[in-house]
Amino acid sequence: MSFVVLLATLGSVGIPLEGLAFIAGVDRIMDMARTALNVIGNALAVLVISRWEGMYDDAKGQRYWNSLPHWRSKEPLPAGETSTN
Repeated sequence: MSFVVLLATLGSVGIPLEGLAFIAGVDRIMDMARTALNVIGNALAVLVISRWEGMYDDAKGQRYWNSLPHWRSKEPLPAGETSTN
């Protein structure tokens, strides 16, 4: 629906409609970034509000954090190797 409105707007101001293909290609990448930022923001908001309300359990959070194998690793992998986890 938004592309229909964009096409009408581009046509009314004299911008060539071929530019829509470029805009659509860039917007797909931007949309992925917007989605990732939205998910991170929502997760952070949950943590901030739970701390603010005094409902965040530090011990439980630390247990979960330590259960993540990727975050426990302090040393970087040698060049060319990948994690098996």
